[in-house]
Amino acid sequence: MNSSVCKFDTVGQHTCEDRRPGDEAKAPFMCLDVNAFLGRGYYFWEDNLQLAKHWGGERYHKKGKAYLVGETPISCDWNDFFDLVGNRQHQKFLVSIMNMLVSKRQALHGWPIGRIIEFLKGANTDPEGQYFGKFTYKVFRAVDDSFRVFEKDTAFAETQHNYVNLNPCYIICVIDQKGIILHPLTIVHRSKKG
Repeated sequence: MNSSVCKFDTVGQHTCEDRRPGDEAKAPFMCLDVNAFLGRGYYFWEDNLQLAKHWGGERYHKKGKAYLVGETPISCDWNDFFDLVGNRQHQKFLVSIMNMLVSKRQALHGWPIGRIIEFLKGANTDPEGQYFGKFTYKVFRAVDDSFRVFEKDTAFAETQHNYVNLNPCYIICVIDQKGIILHPLTIVHRSKKG
C-alpha cells in the first residue's frame, strides 16, 4: 500500500502579528482563546494565501499593526485527522456526540464546536459513566461557510440554481505540531504597519 494513501497532506498558511524581528522563527503561535473555532491549537488556512492575507488585513492591518503569513506543509496519519469537511462519518459522529452530551448535560446546550472539542479532548466517559475513549486527534479541519469574501458562485448547470464554492474557507487546527508541521515556517507575505 502506498503510504501517501494513509496520510493527510496539505499546505497551511499561518497569519500572525509581526511585532519584532525574529517573530517568524517562533511561529506558528498557539491559539488559547476559549472561543477558538476548533479548540486550542495552531491555526492555519488550508492552501489559501488570499484568505490568510485578508484575515491579516482585517485583524492587524486595520488596527495599525504589521502582520506576516508563514507557510508550511502539514502532514498526519488519517487516524490522527478529524475532518469536518470531507469525512461524512466524522460529521455524523460529532453531531451524535453533541446530541448525546446535550441530552445528558443541558449545560452543554448551545456550546460551539470548539468548546465541545475541548470537552471531548479531556473526557474519558460520557455523563452517565459510559466509556467512549478520549478524543485524541492531532489535526482538525472545518469549513467556515459564513466567510464568503472571495466566493464567486459557479453554477453546476445552466438551467439550475445550484452552485459550488470553488474558494472555500478551510480552517485547520493542529493540536500538537510535533511531527505534523515543519519549523520554522517559510514567510510568504509580510505587511507594513497599517
